[in-house]
Amino acid sequence: MKAEFYILGVLHRGDFHPYEIKRRLNNALVECYTDVDVGTLYYAVRQLVKSGDIAPKTTQKVTRGGERTIYRITSQGRRRFQELLLERFQEEGTVAQTIYPALLFLDLADLPTVAELLRERLRERLQEEGTVAQTIYPALLFLDLADLPAVAELLRERLRQTESAMAKTSAIKEQLGAGLGSGNSHLMDHLIQVRQLDCRSLRRLLGEVETGKIRAPHSAAIKQLGSLSAGAKQRS
Repeated sequence: MKAEFYILGVLHRGDFHPYEIKRRLNNALVECYTDVDVGTLYYAVRQLVKSGDIAPKTTQKVTRGGERTIYRITSQGRRRFQELLLERFQEEGTVAQTIYPALLFLDLADLPTVAELLRERLRERLQEEGTVAQTIYPALLFLDLADLPAVAELLRERLRQTESAMAKTSAIKEQLGAGLGSGNSHLMDHLIQVRQLDCRSLRRLLGEVETGKIRAPHSAAIKQLGSLSAGAKQRS
């Protein structure tokens, strides 16, 4: 039940009724980077009550004569939330699918454990097969948490691989010449240009890593970036 992670996270911050939980998640724009439907929260709340992870605390009168039940998280629910939070950092998938939701509740996490999980995620990303955009870009989000000497060695190897791939492509293009035809020629030119750009980026990054000039992001900037990204996704 994906919604349980968000409900338990919100109730970590206070006792709320389901409408308020839904409002807070809507304000956090969770539907922009996860497939959870905040409209299913009422069902999820009932399931969490049955499992003992949350419990009714009190009721609140509403203007039209009804009542709202306010829920609190239980000790069992707190333990369950910590399990779910760490699972987010360990899950397979894109950074947006796994780590973005966890960042909503980063202040509630066991930070030394999370830091080690992120370091491992970073090492895996840097060693993966794929383009620089597919592998290095996500890892850059957590570069300030990394073991920089180890990252430097991985970057040197990635740079050697990229330079070798660029040289091979250039040699093939030169060897075949006009026989490639216009379409293939443009395609190979594009591949060479992309790898040239990757090499320049890798060299700059490697230089900063080797000299230790890696800055940690400011929390205010992260929040603003998250809002801008979510807004851009809503417009697209």
